[in-house]
Amino acid sequence: MKIVGNELADQLADSEAKDPHQPYGMAASPTRSGIRTVGRRLLEHTRDTWWQDKSSRLSAWYTQWQLPYDTRRTPAALWLPRRILAKVLMIRSTHGDFEWYHRKFNHEDTSKCLCGRPKTPEHLVFCKRATTHFKKWPLRPIVPLAQDRKA
Repeated sequence: MKIVGNELADQLADSEAKDPHQPYGMAASPTRSGIRTVGRRLLEHTRDTWWQDKSSRLSAWYTQWQLPYDTRRTPAALWLPRRILAKVLMIRSTHGDFEWYHRKFNHEDTSKCLCGRPKTPEHLVFCKRATTHFKKWPLRPIVPLAQDRKA
């Protein structure tokens, strides 16, 4: 809708509306999301420049691995109590106090579980003693696992 005699005002209004560098109204006021985004970018930039400065002073042995500086959140498993975390890591890596390890190196005292069965990575999950603590398992299935479960 044009008003006679206001052509100059209309032209100025159109040119200002098309200019992306001049936010007006709601676009001019910061939002929580926008502030968080700017803060996150500043933090990442600061962290990256700090790491670039520090990584230039590292030894050749360390820099050969080209490890990134990653500050993501700590995995949930690392918040477990140490005793439970040790068992989780033993199951995942299959490195631990297992019967096959003792047999491989001809140890006389091949350790068995307190329930009498040989220690295996799977046994740590199926053992009667472990299933009594099922409620404390991290990321546990809905129902406890059965010993005779088919894979």
